[in-house]
Amino acid sequence: MKTLQRRSSINYKRPQSTISAVAGLPARPALTTGSKHSATLSYVHDPAKFFVQFDDEQQALRQLYDTLASLY
Repeated sequence: MKTLQRRSSINYKRPQSTISAVAGLPARPALTTGSKHSATLSYVHDPAKFFVQFDDEQQALRQLYDTLASLY
């Protein structure tokens, strides 16, 4: 019996993105939206897992909703 695995990838490359080297991490792109809000994407152990830190909770929830909405 064959099982098919579906892989999904997240495209985080934006025109405003800046990538800087951080000691111990392969790369840490900083995502900025052009407003006062900013997010930092950093890899933790497995490059497929990441944390996004936002300046405020409202912006984080809005971004999460937009991300989930774009998947459907």
